[in-house]
Amino acid sequence: MRKELRKMLENDSAYADIMELALIPDEVKASIIKEIFGLSSEKEYMKSLILLAVALGSEERCRKDIDDFYNKNEKLLFEYYRESKVGKTFDKSTIKTTEYIKKCFAIIHYQEHKKGDKGIPLFIESLIKKAYKPVISFNMHHRWVKLEQFIDWYKEGKELNSLSGLYLDKCCYVLMYIACKKDKLIYTSEMMDEVNIQFHRLIANHSLEEINKAKIESTVGYKDLLEKLTFKNQISEDVSFIFENIRLLEEDVLLKHHRGARNRREADALYKKMLLTRVISSLTVIMETFGLSSDFLREAKVGNKQLEEITKFIYVIKNQNNLNERETEIAFVMSLLIYAIATEYNSLREGFYEGLKMKVQEQESKEEEKAAAVVEKYQKEIAELQEQLRMANEKNASLELRLKTSEERIAQLEKESERSLMNLNKANENSKEVHFLREYFFDSHSNQCIVEENSTNIEDIIKSLDSVKGVIVGGHPNLTKKLKKKLPSFEFIAETETSRDISFVSNRDIVFVSSVHDNHGLYRKVMKGVNNTNTALTYLIKNQNTDLLIKDMLEKCEEKVKVF
Repeated sequence: MRKELRKMLENDSAYADIMELALIPDEVKASIIKEIFGLSSEKEYMKSLILLAVALGSEERCRKDIDDFYNKNEKLLFEYYRESKVGKTFDKSTIKTTEYIKKCFAIIHYQEHKKGDKGIPLFIESLIKKAYKPVISFNMHHRWVKLEQFIDWYKEGKELNSLSGLYLDKCCYVLMYIACKKDKLIYTSEMMDEVNIQFHRLIANHSLEEINKAKIESTVGYKDLLEKLTFKNQISEDVSFIFENIRLLEEDVLLKHHRGARNRREADALYKKMLLTRVISSLTVIMETFGLSSDFLREAKVGNKQLEEITKFIYVIKNQNNLNERETEIAFVMSLLIYAIATEYNSLREGFYEGLKMKVQEQESKEEEKAAAVVEKYQKEIAELQEQLRMANEKNASLELRLKTSEERIAQLEKESERSLMNLNKANENSKEVHFLREYFFDSHSNQCIVEENSTNIEDIIKSLDSVKGVIVGGHPNLTKKLKKKLPSFEFIAETETSRDISFVSNRDIVFVSSVHDNHGLYRKVMKGVNNTNTALTYLIKNQNTDLLIKDMLEKCEEKVKVF
């Protein structure tokens, strides 16, 4: 074993699992580790980084801090972590533990390689203080003396007497790292690359040949144990039968060594004190305490092949832990009981799963029935909705046809409306002229004649017309000359003024058109100016008497102009 450990730590080409240090007896371990320490060198430093990652990464108290630090600096650390992701983890390290070892190694590698810290990095120091306080305490008190002093100090039981030997191994790993750092070696990039390669070999799984070879070496001699505890030519039986054989074996031993027992009672008392018999009896009591019946020991059938595998397993434990013959036999009895309990558990589990499967199938059947009912209900609703949709589509098609007909009719009516509007606008343009001509026509054929009334003062009439904005178009020059004097507020347009701008007529209250001494072009111009305006349109009577003419004009203003 000593030779294998030295090969494990020194041979770069066959680097083994560091965790196997925990399986070496303490006295051998202490001696070997002491030998490999000496003064720190590059090789020891390389090993110390790997061992430190194992120590910190496998310690529960460090894991939260490792996670926090790694997650915070993941971009920087991922490259180092990815490099260590090689193969499957070794059997003795769980996947979770190996992941933490990888993360811790990535952190150590980054701080040692990238940052080039010569002292112990603060984060690594905080992890050591949290999980390996005894190492720090020892170092502080003794100013770093030899390793054996630490082991002796550990053995004395100062706060460590209840801890496992594996913890001592981890303390040694940490101590080895501190020793290398205190020598303040200059670490090259090439050395760090070599550390990385060594770490890959640490976490990579052994080959199948190596595992089989280790099994053969560890199980030499198992057949003697198998033949002793199960008798020669053991056939397949249950665990209860094997336990009974072991009791008989104990009885034979008793008879050989205590032939001089005085009576049967004394022999029974001695028999009950026999180690394996006492262990089996104790296990039976424990089973009954937890509500387990020993009947299942009869149900757990063990074949020759299974017995051989169990015995090999026990022999590996024996060799790795230096068990004596009696301790090995007790471990064998315990493994048989564990096998029986596991068999019962598997049987119960299969029965439970079978019952659960039936319940699930029954539940699924009910669910399928419910689902079928729901599907049927939805199918009916879908059929009803499809019928409603069909009727709605038919109605929609009918409405679309009516809409198309209505749109065509609307387009036709719009065209007719446009034509009517054009005619109406045209008629509106000439309506004032038509009304004027109709008035003139009827008044011209009327037999009424204007009689002079002396009761009305002409001055009052003229004064009333002063407020009217009027226009007189045409007329005899002599007549218009007289009217200009009496009606200064009126505007006069002579029949010869055909080129005059008469747009102002649209802003006058009334326009009087003379039926004599008029010009056709001027007449059309005036008609165009008053159309579509609020200007009233009328005519002058044929009368040379200005007073009568003015009186008639007042009457027409009172009739047509709003100011009156």
